[in-house]
Amino acid sequence: MILDKRSAAVFINGYRQLLLEICGPTGGDVKLLERLAEGRKKLMSDGSLLAGALSRIRTQAQSVDEAVVAAAGSLQVNSWVYLRDTRRYSLFMEPAGKVAYGALGITEPIKELVGGAGALIETGLLLYDGHIVCDGLISSLVWIGPSYRRSYNEALSNIRSAGNFYTDRLVPRSEQESRSGVG
Repeated sequence: MILDKRSAAVFINGYRQLLLEICGPTGGDVKLLERLAEGRKKLMSDGSLLAGALSRIRTQAQSVDEAVVAAAGSLQVNSWVYLRDTRRYSLFMEPAGKVAYGALGITEPIKELVGGAGALIETGLLLYDGHIVCDGLISSLVWIGPSYRRSYNEALSNIRSAGNFYTDRLVPRSEQESRSGVG
């Protein structure tokens, strides 16, 4: 339920490089995770920043793996319902219950990042190397109770039955909005 070590290292190095370049210089004593989250926020508000960041990185005689650039272009940040980890992936659902994903952690299972299962978390999901990956930048966390978990698990079952559960593609937001409600 995590990336292999080589893929993880390539992803981390490239994604960090891109987000830090997008974030730009900051004044004061800003922590790395805060800078990464700020870069991600800027990227989500203006996708064209990705090309500019990549150009500046190349000007510095550095490079970012093309698979990481493509992944950054697929980024979707949302408040996801994180249900639990399975042996193969972590289960994420968009809160309206229309689509769900089986996502991999980068270097550790999502349950270890979050500290448990059954939460509403704001994080990014990307398509990297044929897998949906959670970027591990978690900016908010709200635990969900047992009755909500039951209803989200029922919704997940309905999503799977409707063919809207994915492990290898992210449904564009515009397509999600046009789907009929499930659950």
